Amino acid sequence: MSENKFYICGFCYEEYVPTRRGAQKYCSDTCRSKAYHHRKKAQHQEQTENKPTPLSSVTSQPLSQEKIAVEKMSFAGVGNAALGQALAESTKTFLTKKENRPATKKDINTMVSKIKGRYHLITNMSPKPNGQRPYYDIERKEVVYRWTK
Repeated sequence: MSENKFYICGFCYEEYVPTRRGAQKYCSDTCRSKAYHHRKKAQHQEQTENKPTPLSSVTSQPLSQEKIAVEKMSFAGVGNAALGQALAESTKTFLTKKENRPATKKDINTMVSKIKGRYHLITNMSPKPNGQRPYYDIERKEVVYRWTK
């Protein structure tokens, strides 16, 4: 024997026939989830209303609306910014070791001038008995012995 007693939804207040009598409070899953979000939103609003703000506890007077002043450019401000930048850069160069600094154009040019030569002295090989020293020939890609200059 089936009962035709209608229940009233806890969220939308419409009548519905429950599938689980006594355990079901909402007509659908959508109403159940909406009711949950509605409760959580109400709890959050109550918590924020109950918290005293630091300004309201210090002063009981309402705060007046003041316009925020926009800073204008001035020579003093530009000078302070330039001085601060120069101080920061000098501190950075002072604290950075020389080997950790970035390579400059002069450093790169000296390296290129050293590499541009065709012959490079090999220091970990001993010279021949007649005095010729070992060099690496970049073009032929082999070791050659030459007289020292």
